[in-house]
Amino acid sequence: MRRRMAGQIWATVGALLILVSPARAGELEAMVSIAMRGAVAELAAAFEKETGHKIKATVAAPGEIVAKIRGGQHADIVVLTTGALAGLKDKGLVRRGTRVAMASTGFGIAVRSADPAPDISTPEALRAALVSADRVIYNDPKVTPSGAHFLRVAERLGVADQVKAKSVVVAAGANIAALTADTNPGKVLAVSVIVEVRGHPGAKLVGPLPGDLQSPLPYAAVLGAHPVDVEAAEAFLKWLGSAEAKRAYAAAGFDVAP
Repeated sequence: MRRRMAGQIWATVGALLILVSPARAGELEAMVSIAMRGAVAELAAAFEKETGHKIKATVAAPGEIVAKIRGGQHADIVVLTTGALAGLKDKGLVRRGTRVAMASTGFGIAVRSADPAPDISTPEALRAALVSADRVIYNDPKVTPSGAHFLRVAERLGVADQVKAKSVVVAAGANIAALTADTNPGKVLAVSVIVEVRGHPGAKLVGPLPGDLQSPLPYAAVLGAHPVDVEAAEAFLKWLGSAEAKRAYAAAGFDVAP
């Protein structure tokens, strides 16, 4: 009788512990595009505090993330440009019907904080600024939207060869750091996703690319094809689409739909 009662007591205690403790809390693997790293890190910290789940983020350029997933690397959550996500969805590498819109940004030109800002208010003015620059810094166009878009812009402006002759092509996410580290004389411009310029005291944003040379760059989050903990992954996905998340994106400089 005593053994039966003891067994019942321990079963009850065990059930209560399951209810009140974060026994199921685990680690979610997230792949996060470089531009979104700050906002997602802030949201992940709040999510971890609220739920007990841990978020392990791999931060990389969109093209690098696509290559990693295609190569078989696991991700419970993927935060990426919508253009890059489309290719993963078509191949069944992320879960269909789970996309959550986050925010968008655009492309712009930055200079060192002590340098005068050139006029880039029109395509003609931007063309002149590129021609007169001594160096133009941009991220690897093979894996980044900013580098790839800039080369298309240079082609449209008819200055692709001139720009390539003075190009300083850097690793994904290194463009503004390279700009601020450049102490050589002359005019130096950096092409960047607009939100990436913030937080670098040695750089200043001249402005967005003008007119139809601009292209919106929206970001979204989706579940990976095979989340280890679907319930936890879905909860974090919902977190990334919440009103609090939208405030975090806006504070980071992104454009957020109402």
